[in-house]
Amino acid sequence: MQKITLEVSKKGNKEGDKRVVVGSVDIFVPTLADMGVSDAPFTLDAEGYPVYADEKLDFVQASLSAAARAIARNRLQSGSAELKAGKTIPTTVEELMEQPEGNKGAAMILLREFTEACVAYAAKMGKSAKAQATLASWLSKKSLSIISDENRAKAVQYIADCVADMSEADQAKFENTALGLVEVAEAAASIGDDEL
Repeated sequence: MQKITLEVSKKGNKEGDKRVVVGSVDIFVPTLADMGVSDAPFTLDAEGYPVYADEKLDFVQASLSAAARAIARNRLQSGSAELKAGKTIPTTVEELMEQPEGNKGAAMILLREFTEACVAYAAKMGKSAKAQATLASWLSKKSLSIISDENRAKAVQYIADCVADMSEADQAKFENTALGLVEVAEAAASIGDDEL
């Protein structure tokens, strides 16, 4: 497991403000060897994340890194680098793979509500019903992993625009959902469509 300091930020107070760093937390990212996948050598990037020379292995590693970041962010209070009551940052593979307690369908409900909010935003912006349906189909981790780089970039922009148009309460509600989707898109963009 690689220990990495993750910068935590929140949206600025005024519309158009850049994200503001509110602190940092140490997270632990498993390598492919930790997961029993490969003993291939790796280097570390500037932030300390493992990077593999083999693009396929690096793609899998990028997904593991994104998952570790998402799990850590989900355990933080919204807009803060403080942990939610009773939560800890996983330090082992076993802790990272533990199923969350409570309502396991909550994330799916949030994703559905977020998708509905983004489709409503697209309608508000005058997008056609076909465009709205296409956008809705893109807003899943699986879809963001397989659509073209061009469409992935469009989806990420829609996510950012939609979140920027939301109330502060909705931004806080959907922050982890939106960040999780963007992280999956960024990880998928690290390997070109023509390389698969």
